[in-house]
Amino acid sequence: MARPTIRVLAVDGGGVRGIIPARVLAALEEATGLPTTEMFDLLVGTSIGGIGILSLARPGPEGKPMCTAAELGEFFTERARDIFPDSSLNMPRSLRELEEMVRRPTHSVAVFGFNRDLGNARYSPEGLRDALVDRLGDTMLGAALTDVVVTSYDVRGQRPHIFRSSDVRAGSQEDIPMVEVGLATAAAPTYFPAVAGTSRDGEEAVLVDGGVFASSPAMLAYVEGVRLARSLGTDSDAVEVVSLGTGAAPSRPELTHADFVNKSWFKLAQAVFEAAQVGQSSVNDQMLRTLLGERYWRFDTTLDEGVSMSMDDSHDDNLAALHRLGTALVARRIGDLHRLAAHLGQRSRS
Repeated sequence: MARPTIRVLAVDGGGVRGIIPARVLAALEEATGLPTTEMFDLLVGTSIGGIGILSLARPGPEGKPMCTAAELGEFFTERARDIFPDSSLNMPRSLRELEEMVRRPTHSVAVFGFNRDLGNARYSPEGLRDALVDRLGDTMLGAALTDVVVTSYDVRGQRPHIFRSSDVRAGSQEDIPMVEVGLATAAAPTYFPAVAGTSRDGEEAVLVDGGVFASSPAMLAYVEGVRLARSLGTDSDAVEVVSLGTGAAPSRPELTHADFVNKSWFKLAQAVFEAAQVGQSSVNDQMLRTLLGERYWRFDTTLDEGVSMSMDDSHDDNLAALHRLGTALVARRIGDLHRLAAHLGQRSRS
C-alpha cells in the first residue's frame, strides 16, 4: 500500500504584505478547484500568515471553509487601515506631525517610547481585534478544518509558544478562540501590545508576534510535518512543503561600509531587524532545498523600489502596489504553480 504524503503549507509574516501570499493561494485554489484545507494536511503560519491560515481553516456552512483565499486577500486590503490607522504618522517628520500624534495618542506610535493608553505599542489592538472577530467570529482553534500550527513567543518564559489544533483535539492543550490566537501571533513588539496568556505548564505567559523567532516558519513547518508523519506511521521522506513569502527588500548595491557604520542607532536597529528577517528566510530556504529537493516549493518576490517594506503601510497606493506584485509573481511563476496545482489535486482525484 502506498504510504501517505504529508503536504504542509507555510506562510510568512509581514503585516499588510500578506496580500502577496494570499494572491498566490488564490491562484492555487483557482487552478485546483479545491480550498486550501483540502490541498494541504497541515497549515503553518506566523503573524499575518497565522491569521491567514486560521481564516482559511475556519469552518463555514456544511463543513466547507468560511472564506476563500481570494476573499482573504480582499479582507487584508479592506481592513488594513482599521488595523494600522494613520500609518504615515508612525514617525514624525515635522513639528506638525508630532503635534498631530500627541493629539491622537490612541492611534499612533508612542513617540517617546511609552504611551499612557497603549504602553510601548504604536497601535491600539482594538482595530486588529475587530477585524479578527469579523473574520474568525467565535470559532475555537480545535474546530479548524485541517491541522493548523500558529506561532507566538513567550517573552516571560523565553521560549516559543506554539498553538496547535491537533494538541487541542488530543487534550494536551486547552482550546482557545481563534481570535485570541490571531492577537497573539500578530502582537509585534512596538506595533501592538503583548497578549497575556498561559504557558503549557500553567504559568503566566507574555505572548508576542511569532516573527520574533520564525518570521519565515518554513523550517518549523517541515518539523511539524515530520511530527505528523511519524504519528501516522511514516517518515520524513513523505513530507512536502510549500512556503509562501511576503516580499523581500531589494538588495542595496549602493550601500558602503561607511554608510552602514555611520547610521543612527535607530536606523541601525531597523537595518539589523530587516537583515535578521531576510537572513532567516534565506537560510530556511537553503536548508529546505537541500533537505527536500523537489518536495519543496518556495514562492516569493522582491519588493520594487517605492513599495514599502513596513508591515504597517496601509496607504492605498502601497496596498495597490502589493496587489500588483502578487499578480506579477503569479504570472512569472505560472508554470510552477500549474505543476504544483496538478500535484496537489492528484490525491482528491484518486
